[in-house]
Amino acid sequence: RYKLAVLQGARSKATLKPVIAENHVVAMKESVQKVIQTEFVPAQEHTKVFEKYRFLINKEGDKFVEEFLSEDQQFDDMKAEVVRFKELADDIVYNSRKVIRLGMFELHCDELVRALSKRADSLCAKILIKMSKTNMDLNKGLCEEYEA
Repeated sequence: RYKLAVLQGARSKATLKPVIAENHVVAMKESVQKVIQTEFVPAQEHTKVFEKYRFLINKEGDKFVEEFLSEDQQFDDMKAEVVRFKELADDIVYNSRKVIRLGMFELHCDELVRALSKRADSLCAKILIKMSKTNMDLNKGLCEEYEA
């Protein structure tokens, strides 16, 4: 039950001010909090979809590539890593949903998807640069050997 208090203004216009019992306000706040917590669970569960890309998120992939490139690698090993990162980038772009409606929430993952695919592409590019540099050095060595 709500009571309305009539207030007299300076120009003697009557305004109504609702008076709501505090226990009703507290009960409604608790009810809203419960609904939000319940509806938030599917959104939290959706974050598990991106667990397989955690090494891109926390930049462990960068460390892996740096270590990988610091060692002497065979061409086929580097090629396998390039293919792996390219397939990973394609998987992120083509198999990840950009906008998901989960109950009262709508998750927009397009920026995350774009950032993850860009990071995978950049790791792929680092390996390709190393491959091309190695190839150029080998070709230069062959040319010098032929000219001698």
